[in-house]
Amino acid sequence: MKTRIIFISIMMAFSLTMFGQSEKNIRLSAAPGLEQLASDLANDYISINPEIQFTLNISDGVKPVEGLNLVYTDNLRKQSESYAWQLLVGRDAIVPVINTANPKFGMYMEQGVSFQKITEMLTAENSVLCFSNVKVLDGLSEYLNIEAIPLTRKPFDSKNDFFSNLKNNNEIIGFCMLSDILNADQSFVDGFALLPIDRNNNGRIESAEDFYGSVETFANALWVGRYPKQLGRNIHVVSTKSEMNAMETSLVSWMMTEGQDVLSANGFVALTSHEKLAAVRNLNAPELKTVSEENDQAWILLLIITIGGFILFGLLLTWLFRDRSQTTEIDALTADGVFNLSSVETPKGLLYDKSHTWAFMENNGNVAVGMDDFLHHVIGSVSRIKTLAKGEKVNKGEAVVTIIQGGKQITLNSPVSGTIVAINNQPVEGNSFVENWLYKIEPTNWKREIDFMLMADQYTVWLKSEFNRLKDFIARALQASSPQYAQIVLQDGGELREGFMADLEPQVWEDFQNEFLNTLS
Repeated sequence: MKTRIIFISIMMAFSLTMFGQSEKNIRLSAAPGLEQLASDLANDYISINPEIQFTLNISDGVKPVEGLNLVYTDNLRKQSESYAWQLLVGRDAIVPVINTANPKFGMYMEQGVSFQKITEMLTAENSVLCFSNVKVLDGLSEYLNIEAIPLTRKPFDSKNDFFSNLKNNNEIIGFCMLSDILNADQSFVDGFALLPIDRNNNGRIESAEDFYGSVETFANALWVGRYPKQLGRNIHVVSTKSEMNAMETSLVSWMMTEGQDVLSANGFVALTSHEKLAAVRNLNAPELKTVSEENDQAWILLLIITIGGFILFGLLLTWLFRDRSQTTEIDALTADGVFNLSSVETPKGLLYDKSHTWAFMENNGNVAVGMDDFLHHVIGSVSRIKTLAKGEKVNKGEAVVTIIQGGKQITLNSPVSGTIVAINNQPVEGNSFVENWLYKIEPTNWKREIDFMLMADQYTVWLKSEFNRLKDFIARALQASSPQYAQIVLQDGGELREGFMADLEPQVWEDFQNEFLNTLS
């Protein structure tokens, strides 16, 4: 018996060695503009996995190539049906840049420049704009819906020429890819800065628009939609096959985690922490299958699977008979009411804004505004509120009230422009959200601004997608900060509980603010 065990052990060791010596080659193709990134990713991965070999190819970015492909979003749209799956690994964006020696630099930083002003500049005979390449010009023109452009300055052939022009003509404004202005350490090229965009077109950069100071804050704004996603250029890894072998799976997983440093070193925007978690989760989705390499030692894999089965069985028994005392506090948190779509009141007659506020014009012409019921269910009871003063003028999209709950807070933006004529400083617990209005405003642009609001039926339809987005957001946030809550608050097919945000960290509140309340239309 002992001899048989030794013999089996030797055979297993020999077979595993032979199995490990099988060819380990990964095919990786790159669309134009991503060649250096693909090469650096391969070299960096080989440095920690020297047994792996790469076959690198340059594709046209449109026609699928066998193996893994790095492509841009615009390439993906042209052949999306040809790919079995796609995963986000990084991004780039068309951005406005300015020379810090520009005599109007301080003014631009405070006031920004609106897309309306950019359109005027772009169509002017004596344009003060310049572009790093043709694709940047085409992308901006498409976003602004401009066809005929009387350019006095042709797009440059290289980013070095582009920045030399900006340096020598410090009164002009440039547009380039974000990766063009980033150093390997993710700092901006010396002497240049991102030019803030005034999306509200109100002549000043507000808190929701103030994210151009670093690549980290800009990346977060691009992710949550505070910067136009149409100007973003996502980088995806895609394949024509739904199945990946173990080597490919390992590589893609590495790209989304440790490999993000390589993207940063190439000037691209790395995934946010939440996106990394979501990307790894998507990698394990059912439509992405990982298959083993074909080999003559199939029985070894069967043996490994069998042993794994015993281990999982043991873990299952451990879980069934575990000490449940540590989960008592968390389980108690689910005892509150359930929050789902049917919980949200949507009275007809009100107009709803996508900033989770509502507006109602009263008989005297003043407009009552308040927080929508969706938000009431999310944050639960309110400790106190901080408001502006009566008589202050506000613009649509400006921050007008801070809702405070247990030391954590969110800020709401006004759905209308006008002058504050009344303030409700003491909302009553138990009142309907309509009775707990926040301001009454004498409107100045009502007829124009109601075009951007939703009636109750439209709002209800929109809430369905908003609710799904909320669940996904909370799942990501909890996995990043409090994974033990994720299994309780968001079970498979489960529901959220009333006021669940009360137990989450301030960082989650800040992320919620950025993703759901600061998004500008």
